[in-house]
Amino acid sequence: MEKVENSQKKQVFLKVLPFFILGLTLLTIGLSFIGKFFDIWVGDELKTFKLVNLLSDGMLSGRLKALNWIIYIALPLGASGSIFFYKKKKNLAFVAMIMFLVAAITSLVSKDILPEVLYQKIKVEQGIKLSISVEKVYIWSTLPTVFYFILSLLVLSFASDDIKFSTKDIAEMGVLIAAALVLNFIRLFPAPTGGSVNLQMLPLFILAIRKGPTKAFIGCGVVYGLISCLTDGYGLATYPFDYLLGIGSTAVLGLFSKQILREDTATYNFTGELFIFIGITLATALRFVAGTVSSMVLYDYNFVPAALYNVGYICISAGLSLVLIMGLYGPLLVVNKRFPNK
Repeated sequence: MEKVENSQKKQVFLKVLPFFILGLTLLTIGLSFIGKFFDIWVGDELKTFKLVNLLSDGMLSGRLKALNWIIYIALPLGASGSIFFYKKKKNLAFVAMIMFLVAAITSLVSKDILPEVLYQKIKVEQGIKLSISVEKVYIWSTLPTVFYFILSLLVLSFASDDIKFSTKDIAEMGVLIAAALVLNFIRLFPAPTGGSVNLQMLPLFILAIRKGPTKAFIGCGVVYGLISCLTDGYGLATYPFDYLLGIGSTAVLGLFSKQILREDTATYNFTGELFIFIGITLATALRFVAGTVSSMVLYDYNFVPAALYNVGYICISAGLSLVLIMGLYGPLLVVNKRFPNK
């Protein structure tokens, strides 16, 4: 009787949760329109920036305004809307979690980058005769970051609600994570634009194919990302971009695991190879963006140097892993036939 009551309460909770997430998202957006993000003083003149200014102010370029629309409006609304269709397509919960996480991290970065951009623009237009100062960051500008981080964790628990980690899962994921850690220490050669090339992503891509997106994100982004961050020695400040999002992007390949590990085929096929290529390409693009943002935020690089540094070692490493995964596709199908994932 108690189990039945708990099950009923759980069902009610899962029905209410999407509305709660949407409500909190709308509240966060609304408060962002009301509260100040930062102030810029130009001489004795004060210019206040709220979210509405970040979306429409003439001082910002069209690209920056479009980026703010994506960060503060499109991503959170898209994520909260996706939850309503979770039962029809369970991977949408994972997609929503990634969208909230990207919104949280990019909002964290934008409140450091945007005042500097405006400062430089005013300095050029007004000249250096006037004193210019930027006051940041108000509590309102931190709300999107905090709330979207909370919502990403809430959606993760929602997405993993019916996901169970069996002993076999833990053992297999442990072996693949350990293999990635070993390969991370084996530098094949330095990349032309900086960084070094290795094959750490190879076992992580296999993990994503075998276990799907949610388990892959937990295994690759959370577990492996944290261990790798601690052993690489670059500091925990690099964890959100380079590891949680960067390495965790491997999980995107897991979105196509059903198309790759098709039950109606036992050997190499064009469809499976195509989805491997698409999945790894998307994961690599997301890792490149995360790495570029990390370089800009933590090391004060401009966009072009940051992009050039990351594009070399990330793309070459991913390219090698892609070739090997496509070559190992046949054996992966055989392994999946013998040891299928439930």
